[in-house]
Amino acid sequence: MNYKSISTGDREMFSAILKNSEVYKNYAASELTFQNLFVWGKVQNIQYFTKNNIIFVKNYFEDSHIILPPLCKTFDELDNALSAIEKMHEGFTMRGVPENIAKRYAARYNFLEDRNLAEYIYNTDDLISLAGAKFHDKKNLVRQFEKYCVSVSEYNAAEHYQKILSFQNAFNLPQEFQAVQLALDNFDALDMKCLVFSDGDKLIAFAAGFITEFNQGVIMFEKADRNYKGIYAALNNAFVKRFFVTCTSVNMQEDMGFEGLRKSKLSYNPISITKKYITYSCVREVN
Repeated sequence: MNYKSISTGDREMFSAILKNSEVYKNYAASELTFQNLFVWGKVQNIQYFTKNNIIFVKNYFEDSHIILPPLCKTFDELDNALSAIEKMHEGFTMRGVPENIAKRYAARYNFLEDRNLAEYIYNTDDLISLAGAKFHDKKNLVRQFEKYCVSVSEYNAAEHYQKILSFQNAFNLPQEFQAVQLALDNFDALDMKCLVFSDGDKLIAFAAGFITEFNQGVIMFEKADRNYKGIYAALNNAFVKRFFVTCTSVNMQEDMGFEGLRKSKLSYNPISITKKYITYSCVREVN
């Protein structure tokens, strides 16, 4: 097995398997999408190799060796892939396991729900219209933000690249900075979407994401200057209106266990929270 780094040239292969897979046909998360794997590839040292039309993916993150669920088209291929992983690794930790796989292999592995990596799914029309009592506070925030005279524009590399990186750097999140930079450096190859708010020449917010093989909009990054009241609600609303109108749903990804982030994502009234599971380096013995 010769693991290698993911490149933009691998996108078609990853996307074709995910899109045409019976294993992932109802996949509502974003963790195994090509854009997500690629953008976080350097930060988490994500690598892969292929064998018999199966993509094996692993990463090293904070000194941990993690296996991701194999990408394959059939459950027979998944059975073979898991057997191969057991042979390759005496013990392994697999994270990001979708609920259907966790249920299918519950007798084989000890799965635990990983709430911190669960992903938040929203109705597209809800985020666009902000209609009804449950979105009253969000709509009010958007209206408050409208008093500011800001310009809204789609990403232009010549105008926004350095401004976004400087703005992102101010949040002091070095790993996320690398991911944002990689997304911008490969913007067209990844079919990224990005919206920018500016106050004069000053960039005050940006959001970036993409559309999956299943026509789901994914918001990967949202950063804004909180000195502008209502800016996050306005940014989210404007981004979805601009890029995700025809999407079946919108995914705001996980909260990673941060209480403030969890509260924020719940405040947008998700229609579902996609469960993911983890198994820690052990195979359950079968008598």
